[in-house]
Amino acid sequence: TDEFDYGLNLYFNSAPFANSFAIADIQLQNGETIDNSVDGTIDFGAATLVTTGAVDFSGASSLRVPAIGENLADNADSGDSCAAGNKGDIRIDTANDFFGCDGTDWQILN
Repeated sequence: TDEFDYGLNLYFNSAPFANSFAIADIQLQNGETIDNSVDGTIDFGAATLVTTGAVDFSGASSLRVPAIGENLADNADSGDSCAAGNKGDIRIDTANDFFGCDGTDWQILN
């Protein structure tokens, strides 16, 4: 079996093995793709990103939160479900209010 147990470097630039790619997306074992076709953007598509460690956004210029096309209600589970699997989700509703999901109900964060 041909295997390797090290990182993947798509920009090896030493003769005689220099390479060039028109598109160099990375397709993962279950079909998800990591795409860098737009300079400055790493696109993970619709894949869910999971980590067991902390994610540090301290150097980020912004963190985008999805806006939804409905109004949410404080202490209620309205149309955009706030179920246990969504605990920790943050949404912005049509009134531009910020809500967080506690696993049962949306809680206003304003």
